[in-house]
Amino acid sequence: MPHSPIRRRARARALYAACKPSGRSVEATRRQLSYAAWAARTEGDWATYREIMRSLAELRDRSKADGWKPTTDEARRVRRETPRTPPVVLEREAAQRVEHDERRQRPLDPEKAARNLIRWRAEAVCEALWGVAWGTREWEHIPTRPITANVYVSDGQTTASVQTPQRLTVRVPGLHQLGIEAHHLRIYRAEYDALLEGWGVPQQRSLQAARLKLNDSKAAETLYAAALRSLPQPELALAWADYLSGSRLGAVFQLDPRRGEVRLAARRSTALRECALQLGGLAEVCPPVT
Repeated sequence: MPHSPIRRRARARALYAACKPSGRSVEATRRQLSYAAWAARTEGDWATYREIMRSLAELRDRSKADGWKPTTDEARRVRRETPRTPPVVLEREAAQRVEHDERRQRPLDPEKAARNLIRWRAEAVCEALWGVAWGTREWEHIPTRPITANVYVSDGQTTASVQTPQRLTVRVPGLHQLGIEAHHLRIYRAEYDALLEGWGVPQQRSLQAARLKLNDSKAAETLYAAALRSLPQPELALAWADYLSGSRLGAVFQLDPRRGEVRLAARRSTALRECALQLGGLAEVCPPVT
């Protein structure tokens, strides 16, 4: 509608005069006049607003006199009962809903349930270790009994420092779709470091640092690729290093609601999957608190 009050009133009068007695024309005219009244009220044009409201009242009275009601209960009921979707599509959707309900009520295969639990725990462990790498989580020192015997390095000169054991408590969130309840795991730092050593992660980090010092030259790339082949398990070492270097936490395993199982997330390699499963195997279930 025009923004000028004079043009807005002229437009409203033209709409009212051109309105036909048919139901669709009355409904369309009422809708346009209502919008014009709202615009006039918003802009503070009260004279135009009152004139348009009078036209709306007259239009409503004329509709009643003609015996036409724009929306009746019967019309609403017929509109609700008349589906716009083809019956074939409705039948297919109904069959899919029945199949989905039957699949949810069907008991889980024990082997599949165990696999889902292992993957879900591995995902929780990976997220916790990623938090350690980025400083949002910390290893917990395990309280131990004090050592009474003195430990000497050589000739009784310097006392050796004994590192206390550390562990990380991991919360595994519940997954009610698969019947997994929330619980906690523990992973010990000594076992974690030993596993990384077996993959060759410390050596890979040293090689990466040397590679950066050489400014990523072609010779450095050649030496780096040759040195990687000497690692115990270069694929796992690279996959885990890439995962920890990511500035944003991403899932390794995630729930697939359609299949009803925990699967490898998109754009995740099989090497990272193997890393996650081995790390999850290090964790032990915390005893329930009584």
